[in-house]
Amino acid sequence: MKRSEIFFSSIQVPVDFSMILLAAATAYFLRGSSIFHGYVSPVFNLRFQDYLNFALMVAPLFILILAIEGMYRMRVTRRPLQEAYGVMKSITFGLIILIIAVFLNREWFSSRFVIIMGWLLAIFYVVLARLIIQRVQKWLLVHKNIGMHRVLLIGFNDKMRNMRSLLIKDKSLGYRVVDQIADASITHIKEIREWKGIDEIIIGDPSMTDDEQAKLFDYCQINNILYRYFPTSLQTTRFTLQIWHGEPIIEFQHTPLDGWGRVLKRTYDIIAGFILTVLFSPFMLVVALLIKLEDPEGPIIYKNERIGENGKKFFVYKFRYMLWKYCITPENKHLEEAMEYEKNLILERNTREGGIL
Repeated sequence: MKRSEIFFSSIQVPVDFSMILLAAATAYFLRGSSIFHGYVSPVFNLRFQDYLNFALMVAPLFILILAIEGMYRMRVTRRPLQEAYGVMKSITFGLIILIIAVFLNREWFSSRFVIIMGWLLAIFYVVLARLIIQRVQKWLLVHKNIGMHRVLLIGFNDKMRNMRSLLIKDKSLGYRVVDQIADASITHIKEIREWKGIDEIIIGDPSMTDDEQAKLFDYCQINNILYRYFPTSLQTTRFTLQIWHGEPIIEFQHTPLDGWGRVLKRTYDIIAGFILTVLFSPFMLVVALLIKLEDPEGPIIYKNERIGENGKKFFVYKFRYMLWKYCITPENKHLEEAMEYEKNLILERNTREGGIL
């Protein structure tokens, strides 16, 4: 999942929420305008602030229904008519619930004009905003290659040739074919990935054995590469079936931490990390003081380089738990002594002797 796809899918929720509120506000002011004078009852004493509070209370219901209808699924290609139909169905269902609620509680308001006009405008605004977002996303994809998926094709049958032609011809599909090979050699695929990069692999070679596909699937799972194939004999319990240009294609879901799962995890990491930092700050302050008292020569926080996803390097910061003179870091003025000490430790204690309990 590309960052641009996560971004555009994430902003869809607040944009839809804003469009629903805008539709409600527009319906309110249209009712009081001279355009519809004589068509609506002149009696409508609901203050705009009270009406807006009601709209803020109702808008999450429509967002929930849109989510249930699958309108926030990430990287789902829908045609404009499908998008409009999904939005209309969701908002209409929400309108039915709203009408029932207003009927049961007349203290809110009973303007049929506002409800119907708000319904029509909500559909129009939400669909329009979604089309604009899709246009912007597609423009960035085609002209700036933002969100482009690098795909490796395996197999040279008619299906794969047609797919290659389609992907090269239509850039708006969001794919760039980095290569097409005849076999699933892991060594060959590694070379292509190191040289050109691979986000997805699509297999259309029916001669591949289950063992070859299993090895390739493991490689994709380890390296966070999306694995797809035209149906063969390999079976799995975690897949989604899609139609690709008239042909059935299966997409393996090797991790739940993608799409909304990735957004939720990141949100949880930030919120939980902040809360736990505040909660344990007194304890961490005590630990910092003890480290400084024990070994005042070195820093309290130790920075260590690690290897993350896709081989990307990053730094972790932790409390220093070693004497500074034994830390292997360029900042240590006793670096030579520390390296000699580490070398002796490896020679003396790297090999275990005796039984293992």
